[in-house]
Amino acid sequence: MDDLQFEQWEMGIYEDAIETWGRQAQMMKAAEELCELAAAINRLLCCEESGYRSHEDVLAELMEEWADVEIMLNQLHVMIEMDDETYVGKLQALEEKIKKAREKLG
Repeated sequence: MDDLQFEQWEMGIYEDAIETWGRQAQMMKAAEELCELAAAINRLLCCEESGYRSHEDVLAELMEEWADVEIMLNQLHVMIEMDDETYVGKLQALEEKIKKAREKLG
């Protein structure tokens, strides 16, 4: 499958999911998956400090949640068109924060 075929297949799945379960349900699912990713990140950080679970097991769990989030974010892209101005503005703000943090660190 080439890149174009993959993209068409992927978009079809996102559109089918939205059509099947509806916009509201998919937005709620996106919020749920984001929370699960946040929890997985916290578990990874705790795992590194406590050694309670193996790093590999917790990292594998994080990757599963990350994939779920990527899929839901892509569905959000299908449902809501983010304007470039908002996205670029956020990138510029991040760039400025990085610059200030580096200046502070010396």
